[in-house]
Amino acid sequence: MLNVSSIPFFQGKATTISILTEINCIFCVTKGFQPSAIYREQALKQLDAFMQYNAHGIIWDLRDAEVIAKEDQDWTVNEWQPKALALGYRRGAIIVPENVFGQLSVKKVISQVQSAKAGEDLEIQYFSNAPAAYEWMKTELAVFA
Repeated sequence: MLNVSSIPFFQGKATTISILTEINCIFCVTKGFQPSAIYREQALKQLDAFMQYNAHGIIWDLRDAEVIAKEDQDWTVNEWQPKALALGYRRGAIIVPENVFGQLSVKKVISQVQSAKAGEDLEIQYFSNAPAAYEWMKTELAVFA
């Protein structure tokens, strides 16, 4: 968990989304397996946060997340990604799942996202803890301030 100022944005069944106010970044904590409807609901809430806060970065704390269904992986790349980029998404920090199947599905999605970024200035990094992800994001988002 991060000990920084934040504003709650969304509380779902498996996901909490907040805005890290000091760096204007989305912080998303996900736990367990998310059925498709729940996965997509929280992903759409991320898009709402990008729009509402004009954010350029998101930190996903996926330490307790499990596998992402194949159809949701594809949806993320083909539907979520272009919308997020259009809203200003440029930096992503992923706190890697502890579950090996979660690790594999997250890395597969990110690999597809990076290859489909269509020339956008998109940078995504992996981290083992929230403070390291926050410090990287703080530095990265300074160029957008």
